[in-house]
Order: sequence, then structure tokens, then C-alpha cells
Amino acid sequence: RFVPRQIRKEGQEIVYRLTPEIARLRDVTAYVPDSEITYLPDGGAEIRAVSFNLFHDLRTLLHYGANCEVIGGDEALVQMKALVQGLTAIYENR
Repeated sequence: RFVPRQIRKEGQEIVYRLTPEIARLRDVTAYVPDSEITYLPDGGAEIRAVSFNLFHDLRTLLHYGANCEVIGGDEALVQMKALVQGLTAIYENR
């Protein structure tokens, strides 16, 4: 009987910024494992991590609404822009 090999999935960088309204209590939840959280002088936070499921992680970040901005990770930025453009197309004429 063959034992299936585990396939290592390559992670994607994701960097996002949270506004002071969200980060001010310094109790920012690291949704992506092994996140590095840097608190900014304005009270906001910048989070850098490696995502192994951008589809899920970007949709999790959407719950912050306008209080979260994806600022890095080439693929993360492309996918988040596509999500926001799709939502804009749905709601701009309602």
C-alpha cells in the first residue's frame, strides 16, 4: 500500500494595514498563522504574513471593510482588487 506524499503548497505573501479604529486596542487578531504585527505611530497596524489560502484569507479581511487595506503581496493585491471591483460593479447602480 502506498502512502500518499504530502504536497507542500507554496504560500503567498500578504501585507495589510488596519486603521487605528481597529488596531488601537493592540488586540489585533492574526487571522493568518505566523503573522508579524507592527503597530504604527498613528495607532494603526501593519500585518505581514504568508497565506496558504488567499481565497479564504482575503474574504476574511473583507469583514474589516474600509478599515483594512491590502498593501502588499503581488497576488494578494491583484485578487483583492478584483474582489473590490466585482463588489463595486454589483452595488454602484443600486
